[in-house]
Amino acid sequence: MKTFVSGVILAVGLWSAACTSSSDTAITVKDNEEAYTFSAHYDKSRTAALQEYLTDALGPEAWTSQVDINQTTTLPDQTTFHVEASAGQLAIEMDKSSNKPAAYQRLKKVCEGMRNVILDK
Repeated sequence: MKTFVSGVILAVGLWSAACTSSSDTAITVKDNEEAYTFSAHYDKSRTAALQEYLTDALGPEAWTSQVDINQTTTLPDQTTFHVEASAGQLAIEMDKSSNKPAAYQRLKKVCEGMRNVILDK
């Protein structure tokens, strides 16, 4: 869980570096039988709100600063997904065949919440 929180919170911070206006916002969700994918670019003014959301949704975990993330994360409940993040972008991909339905639903809910925060809904 700590790895997931660290990766996602760090990715949020990295997003902010390259985006300068709301016209840069782009969110893509792909959900099919094999995988669930969430990718986003967003306005840096949403960073603090997104970090607060992630802390509330996933718990107050410590995170470290890195320039780029490209890692597969496995949570204590065996939820596994891939995170790629660099300045201004984030992509999360979950292979559904490698995860339980509850894990998919949880990650999907977190990503839907991230979308709402990014769009300031």
